[in-house]
Amino acid sequence: MDISSIVTNQLKQLNLYLIPSYLWLFLLYYLIINSLITFFEYMGDFGPIIKKIPKELLSYNNIIMRYLDMWVPLFGFFGLVIFIAGVIVALIQFLPYIGNYKMTIHGAYGISLGIWFIIIWATYKSYVFLDLWFLLLLPGIICIVEGVKKLRDRHYFKYG
Repeated sequence: MDISSIVTNQLKQLNLYLIPSYLWLFLLYYLIINSLITFFEYMGDFGPIIKKIPKELLSYNNIIMRYLDMWVPLFGFFGLVIFIAGVIVALIQFLPYIGNYKMTIHGAYGISLGIWFIIIWATYKSYVFLDLWFLLLLPGIICIVEGVKKLRDRHYFKYG
């Protein structure tokens, strides 16, 4: 099996619901790599390794970060607007005549897209706010979620 058939099969499996999550995942990787570079710059032992990174690559990274700083706030705005529009469009399926069409099933796509845009915006804003501590964000969220689950299970009464 060659690589082109693998790529073709993976691209065929993409749909509108997966693309924003992959965009968020790509952004998350990019921001974590930037945080790691910042972390290694603060560590004195890794200075020679960081200095070996080509200057062109670092200048492209700065350009990308400026674009993110310029365009990601728009994701927050669009996320909120698309979420509200998705809720309104999702109500179309309850109209008597239009509700029979299959396209109304995907009317709630705006809700999913809006949530992912808000997640992308919140991820970038947390990177800007936390800077080096961004590396601890995901493990911290996981610990909080697991702690809440354990507290809920400990104090939750099961009936029947």
